[in-house]
Amino acid sequence: MPTSDMRFFEVINARRSIRQFTAECVPVEVLEAIVQAGLESPTGCNAQLRQYIIVTDPAVMDRLRTVSKAMDGAPAAIVQLIEPKPTQWGDFHLQDAAASIQSMLLAAVALGYASCWIEGQVRRSHEEIRRMLGVPDTLHVSAILPIGRAAQQPRRPEKATLAQTTYYDSYGRKKA
Repeated sequence: MPTSDMRFFEVINARRSIRQFTAECVPVEVLEAIVQAGLESPTGCNAQLRQYIIVTDPAVMDRLRTVSKAMDGAPAAIVQLIEPKPTQWGDFHLQDAAASIQSMLLAAVALGYASCWIEGQVRRSHEEIRRMLGVPDTLHVSAILPIGRAAQQPRRPEKATLAQTTYYDSYGRKKA
C-alpha cells in the first residue's frame, strides 16, 4: 500500500452500523462538523440539492425514535433532505445524497461517535416524518442518521475480498 495517513483507512475500517446508543449528549458543534463533512461531498453539476435538520430536542428525538428501532437511545440525529430535481445533465440527487451520508458516517467515527444509515424505514414513514419536522413538499426526506456514543461495538462482519470482487482491464480478468 502506498504510504499515506493510515488514520483515514482506520476510520473506514472502524465504521459500523450502530443501533443502540448511550444517553451521553452530543455537542451541537460535533453535529455541525458532521453535517459540514456532508456538505463537502461531491454533487452532480455542483447542484447541492441537500439540506439537513440537526435534531437534539429530546421531545423531537422521542418522536423520531418511533420511526426506527435503530435509533434506540440516540441523543441526537441528522435528517437529510433532498430536492428531487434534475440538473441540466441529468438526475443526480440520489447519488449526491448517498455520497453525503457516507461522508457524515465517516466523520462521526472520526470524531468518536457512531451512527446508522436509516433509509428503508424513512421511506415507509416519509409523510409522518415530513409532518413531524415541518419539511416542505418540495423536499424529500432521504435518510436519518442517529448520532451518539455506541452502547456496544459490534465485531467486524465478513467482507468480500479484493480478489473476489475486482478485475483488471476487463470483466473476468484477474490480476497477473
